[in-house]
Amino acid sequence: MTSTISIPTLADLPAILALWHQTDIYHQQLDPVYYTPSSKSESRHVEEYISRAITDHNPELRIAVAEGKTVGFVTFEYGEADYFDTNIQRYIEIIELFVDPSARKSGVASALVDAAENFAREHQVPFLKLQMSAKNTLASEFYARQGFTHRQSLLFKPVGE
Repeated sequence: MTSTISIPTLADLPAILALWHQTDIYHQQLDPVYYTPSSKSESRHVEEYISRAITDHNPELRIAVAEGKTVGFVTFEYGEADYFDTNIQRYIEIIELFVDPSARKSGVASALVDAAENFAREHQVPFLKLQMSAKNTLASEFYARQGFTHRQSLLFKPVGE
């Protein structure tokens, strides 16, 4: 499946929101302790977030279109370390990446990561960063193939009341 990566317009909003809804469901099934179920208030927040990304490029947003259908998206933004004891001070952080199941294993996800990497290169930002669920083994394997390496771990422990 050949896809084209582009900067979306507001006309693309419904298709992006439909994909976002799929990622919500996926995350909720993956780790219901961490991820909240979808709600109307969350849906409004997501629509505002995606609309802002389209109109203000905050965060940056790219979509993948194949055969006239939006099949994936990636959001990313500039980031800076809030600590002083690391060599990785500036980066582009991939916030969300999702590909419709029908388009997986066709290079769409790689093309979306490449779009974020090209943006970083064009803006002379030396690193890409992302956070993902430790339970998402498919994503972990994909990102390893893309050249990402583990640097830190984010841990949580429930505490009784």
